[in-house]
Amino acid sequence: MKHIVSLVCDYLGLRPCTLTMPELTSNLIEIGSRNKVLPMLTEALGRIQANDMPARLGDALRVVSAHEGERVQSLMREARQISQALHKAGVAHAVRKGPVLSHLYKQPIDRPFEDIDLLVSATDGPLVQHLLADMGYAAGNFNRFTGKIVSPSREMQIQYRLKPDHLPHQVRRDSEDSFKAYVVDVAFTSGWHGDTFGINTAEWLGAARPKNGLFALDAAHCAIDVTLHLYREAFLAGSVLRSACSLRSFADVHLAWQALDNVGDVWSLCSDDVMRAAIHKTLSLVEIVLGDSSQDLPNEQTEALLHTIVRDGHEQRIPISLLDRMAAVSHVEYQQLMAATSL
Repeated sequence: MKHIVSLVCDYLGLRPCTLTMPELTSNLIEIGSRNKVLPMLTEALGRIQANDMPARLGDALRVVSAHEGERVQSLMREARQISQALHKAGVAHAVRKGPVLSHLYKQPIDRPFEDIDLLVSATDGPLVQHLLADMGYAAGNFNRFTGKIVSPSREMQIQYRLKPDHLPHQVRRDSEDSFKAYVVDVAFTSGWHGDTFGINTAEWLGAARPKNGLFALDAAHCAIDVTLHLYREAFLAGSVLRSACSLRSFADVHLAWQALDNVGDVWSLCSDDVMRAAIHKTLSLVEIVLGDSSQDLPNEQTEALLHTIVRDGHEQRIPISLLDRMAAVSHVEYQQLMAATSL
């Protein structure tokens, strides 16, 4: 995992990768794919190790990166059409994550994403679902290997009712490719059900502005949004049990904060001390994983964070490091790894 981190840090301009090609090639595609950073690895390797790269590895990386690039461009077109349709209908909204964050990278195609994330108010949820239905979307889950769309299970429908911070995933099959579909994730908050942040989604959406053909949050709200997303992935027990966070999320946070004109804008928008603490904890974790010391952060948090999760509002230490969890390349391997914890 450390060799993947080294290449991503080289891509981000944090520090040069000095590892040799034999050190870099171990499980490169498997771990890079699982961490959603293959285009970044391809760029970095092509720049620093082009002459030493095994031909077949280079070919494989280029093919995968080209595929990711095509998917990003296709999803960007779809995101713009959805945003324009919502705007035309008078629905306050913001496109989040992939379609917005991709423009912070050297090239948008360097930041692959799989779905289109939207932020809307809960009161507009039914209207958004209706508008998406008019565009051919329906609730379901898409299997990219079988090309099938499966309706949400009864258990999943109950979960959405118990924790109403999202709509069920909305899916539309591509008319030209049966193994391709568009997935839209509609959230009603940048946080999650049961958080104590007190986020006012209407106020957040009031800061959304047209950008690159769609409506997006301003830089400060975007930085909070992506940082809280990583906090949830990295620390909350419910998320940790399901899967590890991706290295791409660390790059997202780093670049979102680098894009700020004034870091103080973020802290002034934090609704309470609980949110500030969550953001500080996440930035400290990013500093540890990426070795990024560009933020003026308190030093009391150390590598113990790599073994820390939050359960029912209380910190708990687990024996498996975050980096070890991120290196698990399959769901089965991850579950076997997590079996050693007390979760």
